[in-house]
Amino acid sequence: SPNVSDIASIGDDLFVSVNSAIFHSTDHGETWDEQAGLDYANRFMNLDGILFALGDESRIGRWGNGKWMSFPYSMESLLTAIHDTLFSCEWEDLVCMSPDSGATWEEISRIPEYNIAGLFSFGDTLFVLADNDSAGWPIYFSTDRGMTWLQTSGEFQADDAGFPFSGQEGAEVLFCGNDLMNVSTDDGINWQTIARHP
Repeated sequence: SPNVSDIASIGDDLFVSVNSAIFHSTDHGETWDEQAGLDYANRFMNLDGILFALGDESRIGRWGNGKWMSFPYSMESLLTAIHDTLFSCEWEDLVCMSPDSGATWEEISRIPEYNIAGLFSFGDTLFVLADNDSAGWPIYFSTDRGMTWLQTSGEFQADDAGFPFSGQEGAEVLFCGNDLMNVSTDDGINWQTIARHP
């Protein structure tokens, strides 16, 4: 009973995560081979043409030269990018940065709240969704690539928190929770709930 959790493509290569293992196809999905080198991958992310696999063992892999390469040390399975710089989280409240597609990482800051539930980028702004064990989850933003953080006006109910951010720069930013839709018209600084899914 295979459990396909995600699918991705880059060039002519197709990838699926099946029961946390990665399978690869070079013939448009006619045949599949299991990939070695990265275990427990459950979702993919394509950032500026570089394919990453995120796992539930705090591992991140990067596809290159026909194989998966693990990052040099464990990171949380949260990853985003601003232009050619990657951002991830370690130890639940520590934000890290990589200027070289994940080959090396440096710690840049901690957020005020413990336990980052979501990490996103929109234009040149970073956002984190924090789980502080309260009724609402606060959102923090950084306009200086994670060096400093400010809290937005919005927060989301813990049981409705979700991802991803979507939208275009200069337009409304839409954030979808499990059954809530939240919108910002000022690039994510202020938020309001606009609808509840049926």
